[in-house]
Amino acid sequence: MASFYIILKAEILKAKNSFAVWLTLLGTIGNMVIFFFLNWFNLGHHDFNTNNSAWEVFVLNNYDGIAFLMLPLFLIILATILNFMEHRSGTWTMLMGLPESRPQIYLSKLIFGLLLFISAHLIFIIGIFLSGILMGLLRAEYVMPVFDFPWRLVIILAIKTFFSVLALFALHLWISLRFNNFIIPLTFGILGFVLTSILSPAFPYQWLNPYAYPICYMPFYHGLIDIPKLGFWNLHDLMSVLWGVIFTCLGILDVRRMEFG
Repeated sequence: MASFYIILKAEILKAKNSFAVWLTLLGTIGNMVIFFFLNWFNLGHHDFNTNNSAWEVFVLNNYDGIAFLMLPLFLIILATILNFMEHRSGTWTMLMGLPESRPQIYLSKLIFGLLLFISAHLIFIIGIFLSGILMGLLRAEYVMPVFDFPWRLVIILAIKTFFSVLALFALHLWISLRFNNFIIPLTFGILGFVLTSILSPAFPYQWLNPYAYPICYMPFYHGLIDIPKLGFWNLHDLMSVLWGVIFTCLGILDVRRMEFG
């Protein structure tokens, strides 16, 4: 465990000022600016003239916005970049020459990527809170008192978001390990995303599709599609975890046998 912590810390230090970090920061902030103006002009998926509080509608607008398009593409690009940085600089050869085990090195990259995603999502939540307050201050018809922020709703959606991404992130971290350029994994991701979108969240076999989970969890929350449930969890949550474990194991098997250089 101590050696894994050292490897993970080295991964974090190595990525300082990298494109992956800037993507996490600027990409999330850019999304928040876009969603603010979509809500400002009332172009979101929900009308503010509903029985829900303005805060609830505002939160749902933002989550609907990231779930369908931004979230899958962000994950695909982030996972691809993490391995592409090693391929481009030739540091996979150096990493594989370290006395640490290859599975630990691969898992450290996986955990680091998920930490970046969690950081991006925390920025996203803070952005919702701050932009909602700004919206309430600038437009009197949107009553958004600070004390009325729906933390319970946000926590539930944040947990669902995290579990929805596990399969897709693990899949593209593995694919980007196998190919040493940026275009092929990105092409796989775009094709998977487009096909999933064409099939729509209501397609009955989306539970088998790792690209579908980030796209389906908000329609499920709104009651637009039916997914079998087990308490707080649903079939997509469980399948995302299962595929995440499978793709991670495949990545570990590959990294143990691959020759770098």
